[in-house]
Amino acid sequence: MLKFHLVTDTHLYDYKVFGLTERRDQVTLNESGPIIDAAFEQILADKSTDILLVAGDLTNIGEKACHESMVQKFRHLQANGVRVFPITATHDYGAFERAGYDDDNRSTRDELREIYNDFGFAQAYATFGLSYAVQLAPGYRLLALNDDSEDICGYDDDQLDWIFAQIREAKAAGDFIFAMTHHPTMAPSPAYPIIGGEGNMLRNHEEVTTRFADAGLHFIFTGHTHMHNIAHKVTAQGSHFYDINTGALVGCPAAIREIVVDGNQMQVDTIYVENFDWDLGGRSVRQYTCDHFDKMLNSIFDAFATDIPRFADILAGEFSVPKDTIIKLKFPLKIVGKIVDKITLGGLGRLLLCAGKVPKAAKKVRLRHLIVEVVRNLYLGDEPYSRETPIGAAAYAIIARLESLAKPVLKKVDLPFESLPEFVLSLMYDPTPDSKAVLEF
Repeated sequence: MLKFHLVTDTHLYDYKVFGLTERRDQVTLNESGPIIDAAFEQILADKSTDILLVAGDLTNIGEKACHESMVQKFRHLQANGVRVFPITATHDYGAFERAGYDDDNRSTRDELREIYNDFGFAQAYATFGLSYAVQLAPGYRLLALNDDSEDICGYDDDQLDWIFAQIREAKAAGDFIFAMTHHPTMAPSPAYPIIGGEGNMLRNHEEVTTRFADAGLHFIFTGHTHMHNIAHKVTAQGSHFYDINTGALVGCPAAIREIVVDGNQMQVDTIYVENFDWDLGGRSVRQYTCDHFDKMLNSIFDAFATDIPRFADILAGEFSVPKDTIIKLKFPLKIVGKIVDKITLGGLGRLLLCAGKVPKAAKKVRLRHLIVEVVRNLYLGDEPYSRETPIGAAAYAIIARLESLAKPVLKKVDLPFESLPEFVLSLMYDPTPDSKAVLEF
């Protein structure tokens, strides 16, 4: 049996060095240090495992002071008996331009191996650039895969050859092997590719994951999206592949994966940061981080209704939606934004002449509030609104009516889905558990 913890997207920002930031992100940057400290203390308190994996984006944007601070936090774990195995990603070096930051104080990609050499690399039996393979315990191996070797997310041919050599070696030894990489290899939500997430997934992910599964690598842990999700596929050869995507440790709701591999099962659980050294205003950590997330989303709605250029900037920065696409639709979007800001599901049903199909229990739900909740739920890994619920039924009826009215226009558009109502419902309801699951292999 093997047990370990995993966190990702720690995005450490040292406000004591750089000052409090006013940036409004999905993640809680100012609070990142205290959240990480609290998570690490919880992990130290669990004496049932001595292994922690960290799946990339360790720092805000690669500030040297933030790397130094993260190394000290890792050393604290190490000194107290926890073995730390991190990978780095694009936020860990000067891959992003950010106003107000001095490039001279940001690490280069070439410096990362030396910075984190004592964690993972020093214990590895094989390395390839910023990737390494390590024997976590007798019979269990980890492939820690850096995926920004070409452009920002992918493996070149040489790295793939190295990866498959490690898989073959593990199989020959009779060892269970799994992987950790930063960018998702399967979409964590049906909406992810549509809003531009395809460019932030592993390059050639369909082909690569099929090859991984058929070669004997069935599980990969990922981050980047800040979403909590478990995706699954079966290849043409009948091989299973799982992408276990984990929400940002410093995001909503400050999640830590707890994994147990036993026999032919992988048990995936989620625990949460219970408290951290910050003025939470009397709120729980979950409520505090969700309020922070909602504030970011509500700022989007405010811009949607009144300031489309700012709306485009926010979507491009936070969700990777192409800015030009938004600007081209500036005028119709502004009209829609004003309607969305105020209308309820009942009001929308009346406007679209389908009020009779909107259940009474859903009529007073404000559309803006529902959209915020649906987006937040995607990140929490908890999408409860099936078509059998009042809200799910209302959404389905309204979207079906919109699809019917817009049919002449939709026929001219190459949509990535067959049914708009079914697509929207897939965002609101996911019967597959994302926070707690038992995966067979």
